[in-house]
Amino acid sequence: MRDVQLDPVTDVPIAVNFLRYKPGRTASIPITYLNEEGSPGLKRGGYINHIYHALDCTIFTDNIPATLQIDVNGLHVGDKVYLESIKFPEGVTANIPEGSLVAKIAGRRGLIPRVEAVAEEVVEQKEEEDDDEEFDDWNDIF
Repeated sequence: MRDVQLDPVTDVPIAVNFLRYKPGRTASIPITYLNEEGSPGLKRGGYINHIYHALDCTIFTDNIPATLQIDVNGLHVGDKVYLESIKFPEGVTANIPEGSLVAKIAGRRGLIPRVEAVAEEVVEQKEEEDDDEEFDDWNDIF
C-alpha cells in the first residue's frame, strides 16, 4: 500500500493507492536498527551515523520487506556496519557494491581515548623510573 486518503470528518477511507512490483524492478527499502539499548557505544552518548537511510534493491519476489533490519547490539564507538551484516530476504538483492559502508557508530571525541593522553602517562612513568636510577647511583657512591 502506497497511500491512503481519509475523509477529514469521518476518517473513512476515500482512496487507497497500491504498488505492484514486477520481478526485476527496483524498490527503495528503509533501514531500521535493532537492539540500540544493547550497544555500549550508544549508551555512552554515541549515535548512529547513517550512510544510507534506505537501500535501493532489486526485487525478484512478491514478498517485499517493509524494512531492512540491522542489529547494533554490542557495537562500540568507531564500529562500522557493512552491507554484509544485513540479512536480505530471498529474492531481494542490493544495488550497491558488496563491502559498502551502511552505517557507523560515531560519538564525541571524549568517548575515544586520545593517543596523546596515553603517551603523556608513559613519559611520566619513564621520568619516575629515571629518578629512581639517579637515587640508586647516589647510594652507590657512598
